[in-house]
Amino acid sequence: TTARANQLFASYADEDDVNVIGPEGFERLCNDADVPLDGAMPLILAWLVKGDEMAKITKSEWDAGMAELQCVSIFYGGGSGDL
Repeated sequence: TTARANQLFASYADEDDVNVIGPEGFERLCNDADVPLDGAMPLILAWLVKGDEMAKITKSEWDAGMAELQCVSIFYGGGSGDL
């Protein structure tokens, strides 16, 4: 659901700007999703959620990416809606 995607975004958003996942939040997101920080996977993750800047995702980019992917979770459980 949209509410779950918003909740997920909020858990990684910057304390200073709740409309942005910055570098620290992006690193936590990658770690939680078991995405290794070396190599191309973080770039692919940012691309999938429509991020324009490396290691930074705005709320509007997140919303657009999650809607297109129909994704509400970063964990792969074999079901629909996982990233």
